[in-house]
Amino acid sequence: MLFIKKIIMDNYDYLFKICLIGDSGVGKTALAKKYIDDIFQENSIAPTIGMDFHMKTKHLYDKDIKLQIWDISGDHKFKYILEMYCKNCQGIVLMFDVSKYCSFANLTYWLKYIYKYIPNDFPKIIVGCKVDLKREISYEEAFSFAQDCNIEYIETSAKLGKNIENAFAKIIYEIKSNRKYSLRYLNSYTNEDEIGKIENISNRKNKNRSCNWFACCNNDFNEDSKNSCSIS
Repeated sequence: MLFIKKIIMDNYDYLFKICLIGDSGVGKTALAKKYIDDIFQENSIAPTIGMDFHMKTKHLYDKDIKLQIWDISGDHKFKYILEMYCKNCQGIVLMFDVSKYCSFANLTYWLKYIYKYIPNDFPKIIVGCKVDLKREISYEEAFSFAQDCNIEYIETSAKLGKNIENAFAKIIYEIKSNRKYSLRYLNSYTNEDEIGKIENISNRKNKNRSCNWFACCNNDFNEDSKNSCSIS
């Protein structure tokens, strides 16, 4: 029994746990399925309830790396589970839909939320999804935001298969380059300085635009919040 267990454990050199985070409907599940199974099913993916789990082993940098990909629901009803997964993962992929400005504006709030639990140099990237659709946010604006936050940025399309491998290669590289967090459980962490920095970046970038977080971009919003996301 011990011999069998050792063989299973020795099938990979590293185990990296990666969280996919962002608003509901931005394409987290589509990105994961395209990466894991090379499958894209348009208009057939139901919203994730709570969390979905994917696994894949890749040979990169002369190492066998086992990936556990945690696809976290963007519905605010499940926001409470995010703390547990942030504290147990080794990397975070923050995602938005380039065809929905609200999902980009809400990156500010996702960042503020995760910085309650992770340090600012924790491995993470920002991914702009669905570049096959008509854009509401330009590459330049998204890249500038990521640059201000000191986070790598890449754009993808699960439908076209664009940059799927490159996106995961980026986060794997970030994790491998910052091994001090790879096996560390973050029991309690609040990065107040980084939260304040993100607020300043948001105020500067979005001064002519507004978005009510988890209102216009999620399923359960009321009549008063229908017009809360606007471009002046």
